[in-house]
Amino acid sequence: MAESLDLFFEQWEVAEQGSPMEWLLNSELVVWFTGDDSTQTLTADDREHLGAFLDGGGKLFLAGQNIGQDIGDEPFYHDYLHATFVDSATSDIAIFGVAGDPVWGGGIIINQAQQSMDVVSATEDADSVLVYQNGGVAGITYEGEYRVIYFAFGVEGADESSPLVLHRHQVLSKALGWLGLPVEVSGGEPVGPESALPLCLVHQNYPNPFAEMTSLSYVLGGGEGYLSARGVWDGSGGGRDASYRDAHVKLAIYNIQGQRVRLLVDEPQEDGRYAVGWDGRDKRGETVSSGVYFMRLDARGERSVRKMVRLK
Repeated sequence: MAESLDLFFEQWEVAEQGSPMEWLLNSELVVWFTGDDSTQTLTADDREHLGAFLDGGGKLFLAGQNIGQDIGDEPFYHDYLHATFVDSATSDIAIFGVAGDPVWGGGIIINQAQQSMDVVSATEDADSVLVYQNGGVAGITYEGEYRVIYFAFGVEGADESSPLVLHRHQVLSKALGWLGLPVEVSGGEPVGPESALPLCLVHQNYPNPFAEMTSLSYVLGGGEGYLSARGVWDGSGGGRDASYRDAHVKLAIYNIQGQRVRLLVDEPQEDGRYAVGWDGRDKRGETVSSGVYFMRLDARGERSVRKMVRLK
């Protein structure tokens, strides 16, 4: 994954090289994947060394199956990952960003190879940022004297066959950006603190689930509807360059297979708030079947995706 982001990095294999005490203490940012290990996800030495690394102000991105199941009752899990283990082996394969979160708004589909993802909860001083489709927290962030991102699933399991969801290198780039290391993905804008406010954001439709008609609202250019909710609206379009204004906008509905069902908006639009209705019909005017659908907004060189449920 890191190779696709054109980063310089040093790799350490715990199974072959042991717990990396000295290496950790000489690092500022660490990405630690435990894969599908279920009994040695983080050994006592690993936890001790990671604790010392974080006590020194380190930045950690930790992801893997079974971590909570393995060490959920250890002090490190609560004190440093700021997590509580809830349940193991969820059957969910769809993961979504918490509504309104500026970083983790996209979805992730996990391939069937992962069979033991944990369900967790965040402590009061941390934030839940990713949730499973059928309920339960999948990802947590903590920001204080150190920074931690903890995902209760393996990022290597992110499916890359659909254009509607985040791919593995995109998940990694978002994590690194939140930790303070902006990186470019496929020639796009850097993902980091200076670009955390998106240039386009589609809100959750209402009502959801819906039977006959639902309203889809979205914001372009970091407009008032989004930024005011975060307390940073300054009346100037979020400070974005004027060249982004009046860019071409597409808002479309896709099914779970990634096929476009309906194109609702396809025109240039200025910065601001917009809303459009969808009557649950496809491009031929036929009513779609019940199930999960995705609304995808493409504008300003960015993409924003939400899921919704259609019921008959």
